Amino acid sequence: MKSLIRKSGKIKSSIRAKFLAAYKQKTGEEFGDKLPKAAYWEVPGTLDEMIAEAEFLGILADPEIDPDIRSLREILLYGLKGMAAYADHASVMGSTDEEVTGFFHKGLSALTDNSLSAGDLFNLIMAFGKSNLKCMEILDKAHTTRFGSPVPTKVPLGVKKGPAIVVSGHGPSGLEQLLETDRR
Repeated sequence: MKSLIRKSGKIKSSIRAKFLAAYKQKTGEEFGDKLPKAAYWEVPGTLDEMIAEAEFLGILADPEIDPDIRSLREILLYGLKGMAAYADHASVMGSTDEEVTGFFHKGLSALTDNSLSAGDLFNLIMAFGKSNLKCMEILDKAHTTRFGSPVPTKVPLGVKKGPAIVVSGHGPSGLEQLLETDRR
């Protein structure tokens, strides 16, 4: 887990540096310290320091936040996590969408924006629903293009001797990779 946290920290720092450089190149000016505080946070050196800082990070860390705002941020965060899974599946299959990607930026930014009211967050969550639907449409199109439209199929029930694979319909491309590996 520690290595994953470090890797995500490096990615975030790289994105921040690219943004600041692009802003300066486009405008000729420094962006300054206008980014949210979270954009400047750096991953601590040790696991103990990471654990200690975790207590002060995240949506639940500030007891002063209005409970409605906190709840709406949590709804948005969990929604973004789910949409990220769909978007990743679609991306693995070669399908992406700028509107969906743009909403990730907008949604993540809103999680640290203290100027947003409950009404603002509610409206953003409604807009998220539209973006998530588009993301699912992209994933569905990627799946049906590659695998065809699903149809109900009779399968044998019961127990057979030998190894088995439990299959869920969540990631057909992962199942495809598993079956291809098995054929080799």
